[in-house]
Amino acid sequence: MDYGNLPEQFRFSHNFVFFLHDQLVSTWKEGEKADIFSVQVVANAPIQEGLGGDELFKWMTENGHRDEIKEMYYKQLTSALLRDFLNFLYEALRCSAKGKLTVAYALLRKPLKENLLHLEWLLADPEDMLTVFEGEELKAKSISKMSEKRKLELITRAMENTSLGGWMQPKLMYDLRYNKQFAYGYEDLFQKANHLVTTFPGLETEAANFNFIFSTEEAWLTQWEGFYSYLPLVIMHTIDVVEAIVSSFAKRRDDVLDLTFVRTRIGFAHWVDLRSNGLGSTELMTEIRSMLNELDLDCPNCTEPVLSDNESLFKLYEQNSIVCSGCGWTFDVNSGVEAAAAD
Repeated sequence: MDYGNLPEQFRFSHNFVFFLHDQLVSTWKEGEKADIFSVQVVANAPIQEGLGGDELFKWMTENGHRDEIKEMYYKQLTSALLRDFLNFLYEALRCSAKGKLTVAYALLRKPLKENLLHLEWLLADPEDMLTVFEGEELKAKSISKMSEKRKLELITRAMENTSLGGWMQPKLMYDLRYNKQFAYGYEDLFQKANHLVTTFPGLETEAANFNFIFSTEEAWLTQWEGFYSYLPLVIMHTIDVVEAIVSSFAKRRDDVLDLTFVRTRIGFAHWVDLRSNGLGSTELMTEIRSMLNELDLDCPNCTEPVLSDNESLFKLYEQNSIVCSGCGWTFDVNSGVEAAAAD
């Protein structure tokens, strides 16, 4: 990977966020390929060939297909919001690697504050979201006009509807994205990246200065720290939300070995280890091994459990390869190719 100007201490965080980003890309691409974001309408009346847009929706409404319209909105919004989220996240990460931090923060603002909340809204309260989306009241669609209470309610309910539930506090997720006074949040950085002058109490631009454009090397390091400090958590939460939405109308294949969830937890444990100097990562690694034990992944060469040490776990995260710590047998999950232990 081309790290450009990115300092060494932020490179694993950068890689891990890209790993998470690629999971979401895979979900979107595979979904498009499988046509899961489309809706089949069984017409009970003749339909004019080539009908589309407002005319199609009018025809569907007049012919009793309101449920299909809502389903179409639900699926297409999921696809479009996710695709847009990923486009902005990708460019934000690339700008961060190049040291273009003002641009990186400016790009990160929309997906974290707007796209993600609309996805949370779809998961938490789909009827309300679709009603507002169809309506003509623009203020009702605007995230900036939504109250703190409503945002927090949607985040909370969305988390409750994911497979992992309350793995982190909803209030923390809210504060990270919207609270200008939260010391570790993004909102103050978003404001300064998007405005040369800020006047909000606590965010005031200093005398003889404009926000970010006179940054020193020390300031850049602080900005990089802020960029990566909680971004993996936000993107992991995004994955949970998207998976919960998609699982409401599609099912993943269960006939292939998919260790993405385990790899994510390994990457997360290593990220925690780097961020906390080892505090908390031991418990996470124990949880990961427990998950792997349930899969009964024994080496076909020596029958010992594979992935039994941290080195082999990290290789699974980095390369999606299963390695036996005892004899060296390997299995590439991507290709399905195995290799015997070296003599």
